[in-house]
Amino acid sequence: MLRVARQEGTRMKIGTHDGRFHSDETFSVAALLLVYPDAEVVRTRDEDVLATCDIRVDVGRKYDPATGDYDHHQALPPRANGIKYSSLGIIWNGFGVQGRAMAKKKPSSTSKSVSSK
Repeated sequence: MLRVARQEGTRMKIGTHDGRFHSDETFSVAALLLVYPDAEVVRTRDEDVLATCDIRVDVGRKYDPATGDYDHHQALPPRANGIKYSSLGIIWNGFGVQGRAMAKKKPSSTSKSVSSK
């Protein structure tokens, strides 16, 4: 089970790019919200703001799950069938089992917040 470290009592922050959105980061964020239903989604390209996020998807020019960076535009090993991963593919590799388990549970009654900075 993959866990992301964050300060006790703080909300998970998921960062992705602002502007035109694409299906890969949209589905990535949706999968992460299954695992972290109370997370705040931050849409920005401001690197200082992204640095405050626990997980960054499709931004940051870095792929390193240990630091919460999931930018599929980097040199990643291809899947067994040779097709490159999308953002959702690399998120699903790290969080898919947790996401499926959470999806089977009762939905959270808390509202989601999305901010653009």
